[in-house]
Formats: sequence, C-alpha cells, structure tokens
Amino acid sequence: MAELKYTPVPHDHKAFLAKARTRKGFTEAFDALALEYQVAWAARGGTGSRRHGVRSCHLPPSPVLSFSARKLKCPTLTCHRPPASTCASLREDDLPLLYEVQSNRDAMRFTCVASSLQEFSRRLRTFEDSRAGLGFAPWVVMDRSESRVIGWGGLNVDPFDPGWGNEVSYWFHPAYWGRGLATELVLSSLSHAFDTLSLSRVSAFAMPDNIASIRVLEKCGFAFLRYEPSLGRNHYEILSPSESAALPSSKD
Repeated sequence: MAELKYTPVPHDHKAFLAKARTRKGFTEAFDALALEYQVAWAARGGTGSRRHGVRSCHLPPSPVLSFSARKLKCPTLTCHRPPASTCASLREDDLPLLYEVQSNRDAMRFTCVASSLQEFSRRLRTFEDSRAGLGFAPWVVMDRSESRVIGWGGLNVDPFDPGWGNEVSYWFHPAYWGRGLATELVLSSLSHAFDTLSLSRVSAFAMPDNIASIRVLEKCGFAFLRYEPSLGRNHYEILSPSESAALPSSKD
C-alpha cells in the first residue's frame, strides 16, 4: 500500500478567528482558507475528491448552509421544506411572497421584473417541474431566524432557453443584500453540481454593471468568457475540478 503523505496548509489561525467573529467576516475568512487548500491541492497534483476545500466542506446535499457555518452554530440561512439536509422545492404559498420581491423594479433592475403574479407563478412552476428530470432546480430560500422567504435561485437549466446549459442564477430581497448569502448559495450550487451530479461545467450570467453579482461569481471561481449580446449579459463559467485538471498547464 502506498504511503499517504499529508502536508498541512499553513495559515494564520489567529487572523482567521479574529475575522470570523462576524457573519460576513466568517464567510470571507472561510472562503480564503478554502482557496488556500485548493491551491495547495492543485500544486501537489491532487485528483479526485478533495478532503479540504469548498466543494467538500459542507454536509451534502444541504444547499446554502456550509459545513463550517453549521459546526460553529452560526447559520442564518437555510433552504426550506424538507429539512436543511435535503434540497428544497417550491410550494404554492411561496409564490405570492416571491412575487413581492421580483415585482420590485428597483430591486430587480439587474435581472427581470415580474409582470404579473400569474405569469411569474407559471415561470417558477416550470423551473420546479424540471427538478425530476434533471436532478436539480432552483431553491426557495428563507431566513431561518425569521422563517421568512427572502429569495430564489441555485443550479438550473433555464426551461425557456435551455441552450445555455447548466447555470447558476439567483435573486434576493434587497433587505438581505450584502450579507454573503449569494456567495453561500452559489458555492452550495457548485458543490451539488460537481460533487453530487458530476457535471463538467457551470455557467452564470450578469449584466456588466451588476458589480455585486460579478464579485460574487469571481469570488466563487467563475471566469469571464465573453459578452453575450443576445442576453445583454456577461457570460461566466467554472469547470469541475476534474475538467480543470485535464486542461494543459501554462508550462506545457
């Protein structure tokens, strides 16, 4: 049997704990630490499932709630019904609450504004219907502390324009912007895509002036591909670890 050699990744433990005292600080500190492990793993030529890193540091399939956030007992967000250990599905009584968010023109200026509850409900039901065939669909998200529906999003294939393939999209109530929730949702979506479903790549789209969402995507590892004139959005993409490992290195 080959000897297993483990080399710890050095990091400033005290600085991590100091920054992690607040929720936003914790998210940023954990992301930075996870990135250190990913870089170290890649440098050692690691392949297969990673023991340390964003994509395996959660309790699958528990969308939005990271492993470390659970362990430190500081979660504020979870997908709902059934419990957080499983993916959530859309319920009829969610629709009016979600419509209140997406009918807000100021809040939805970087996505699409719902024209009517009837049309909005039809669209979300169509997304939800794709879950059985694909194994995934966007989640309804709620604030655990208030039991309030605050957003919708996750891994999906747009049933109205499926040619763009697997993608991550989301939107939240503006009162919950800037709390790191979008980052948690995107990371959990990627974990589900790569670890559970073994997808090779995932796309995301953002208007060029949607700086906040672009920062979220870049923070989660997405790379800019090109501007898509037909969508009026930038196209971003992230490859699975195995797909990335198969690419020729810059030294080749």
